[in-house]
Amino acid sequence: MEVPGVLDASVGYTGREFNDLDLVEGEDEDDSQPPKYHQPTATYRSVCGGDGHTEAVRLIFDPTIIPYREIARQFFENPRVPVIHGKQDPQYQVACWAMDDQQRDLAKAAAEAAGKGGVPVYDARCTMWHEGEENHQNFFGSKPSRGKPGILFDPLSL
Repeated sequence: MEVPGVLDASVGYTGREFNDLDLVEGEDEDDSQPPKYHQPTATYRSVCGGDGHTEAVRLIFDPTIIPYREIARQFFENPRVPVIHGKQDPQYQVACWAMDDQQRDLAKAAAEAAGKGGVPVYDARCTMWHEGEENHQNFFGSKPSRGKPGILFDPLSL
């Protein structure tokens, strides 16, 4: 299904927050710069092995055509996005990763309005996106009844 303003969607992995083991050696000595992190590339095999990442869909969109508020509303109002109670398995969790504080606030408001305030909204700045393998791309187009992905919203920089 094409949505005007959504320029690309891809399947991949995200969600494992940076930790001290991801800190690039020697980069933490200068307090004037934020620390630099590196995570090993997540793969389907590593995610299935419990590495802490979530299978997710990344949307690239043009906010001049479709505002983030509308994308968040559509995501949370989607009947495939369930009401969440309690802890989820990281691999299959339903969640949203916001790119900044404004997106976080809009996503949380959309979740509450849809009665899905239990769906977590994470900070995408605290993790990395890992593109999924080619055979996983278009997964939901070829199997539309499967899965409830997490989603990462990435506005196109214009």
